[in-house]
Amino acid sequence: MLEDDLKFLRDYCVNCGLCLKECEFVGKTFESPSLMRDQLEAGYSKESIKVPYSCTLCGFCEAFCPSELNLGKVILEIREKLTNDGQGPMPVAKKFVEIEQNRVSSDEFAIAIPDPDAQKTTQVFFPGCNLSGYSPQIVLKAYDYLRKILPGTGIMLGCCGNPVLELGETEKFQGILRNLEAGLEKMGATRMILACPYCNYTFKRSGARFEIISLYEIMAEYGLPENAIKGDSTFSIYDACRARWEFGMQDSVRKIITDLGHTFEEMRYSRELTRCCGMGGGISYADMKLQKTMTRNAVAEAEHDLVTYCATCRETFSAEKPAVHVLDLVFNPDWKTALSTPARKPSEKRQNQTLLRAQLIEKFGK
Repeated sequence: MLEDDLKFLRDYCVNCGLCLKECEFVGKTFESPSLMRDQLEAGYSKESIKVPYSCTLCGFCEAFCPSELNLGKVILEIREKLTNDGQGPMPVAKKFVEIEQNRVSSDEFAIAIPDPDAQKTTQVFFPGCNLSGYSPQIVLKAYDYLRKILPGTGIMLGCCGNPVLELGETEKFQGILRNLEAGLEKMGATRMILACPYCNYTFKRSGARFEIISLYEIMAEYGLPENAIKGDSTFSIYDACRARWEFGMQDSVRKIITDLGHTFEEMRYSRELTRCCGMGGGISYADMKLQKTMTRNAVAEAEHDLVTYCATCRETFSAEKPAVHVLDLVFNPDWKTALSTPARKPSEKRQNQTLLRAQLIEKFGK
C-alpha cells in the first residue's frame, strides 16, 4: 500500500543524501531527502504532475541506499493512485503507449505458433517487441537454435505489457497478462523462454502463471550454436537495469561472451549497481533532457565498445557510443557493422516487427 510504503520511507531514511548524489532524477528534482518525502506525501497538481513520471523505476536506489529503500516502488504506487483518481497518466504518455500497445497486440505483430515438428509444445520462445523491432533475423536464428536443442518449443510474438504497467494502469496490464497466459495455455505450454530483461522483470513481479527462464541461461547451459561466430574483441559489459538482481542471467551473458572468444571489462556501475540507460519508466515523455543526461552518464565510464543484452539499451546507447546486442555476437556475422548502426526509427521497428511475423507465417504456417 502507498501509505505504508511512504511511512516506511519516512521511518527508515537516514538522510545520508546518497540518493541526491547517485540518482539523476532525485538530484534534479528534490533539494533534500526530507523535502523529497514531504513532496511525495503531499500529492501532485497539474503543474507538478511530471515529477512522478520522471523516475525510471529502475531500482538503482535500492542497491546503494544503506536502508535499501526503493523509491521507484513508491513512485509506481503514486502513478497507480493518480490513474485511479483520474489524474494520470500524463496525456502524451497515455496516447503513445496506448497506440503502440494496440498495435503490438494486433495482427500486425502478435501471433502464437506451436512447434510444427513436435506433437506437443511444452515451452514458448517470447522474444519481446523490442528485440523483434531491433532484428528479426536474430529472433529467427535464436528460435531455430531453441527448436534444435529443445524440441517442443513454440514461439509467441507480443508485448509483456510493461509500458502500460509502468504508467500505473494496473488493471489494463492484468488484461494483457491474462491474454498472454491464455495463448500459452492454448498451446499447452507451461514455460516461457525470454530474451528481454524487461519481460523477465515484468512477468516475475506480476504473478504470471507460467515458468520463466532467460534465453541466456539456456545458451549457457546447452552451449552455443555450432555456427556461432567466434572473435577476440574486448567489450565493456552493460547490465540491463531490469536484470539488476538476476545474477543467473548476468553470469550467463558473461559466459556467452567468453565462450565466443571475447573478453569484457566490468564497469563500476554493473550488476546490481547498474544504472538505467535512461529509457526506463517512460521518462522521455516527461523529461527528455533528463533522459539524455542519464544515457550519457550511463556510458561515460565505458572504455571499450559496449555489449548489452537489452535491445532498448543497445538502441539508446548507439547515439553515444558503439554498442551491440550480445545476440549479435552469436548470430550476426556482420556484428562489427552493427556496432555503429544508428538506432532504428519507430517506423523501422514497426516494419521489422511486422516482417518477423510474416516470415514466421511463411516458414511455419499460422
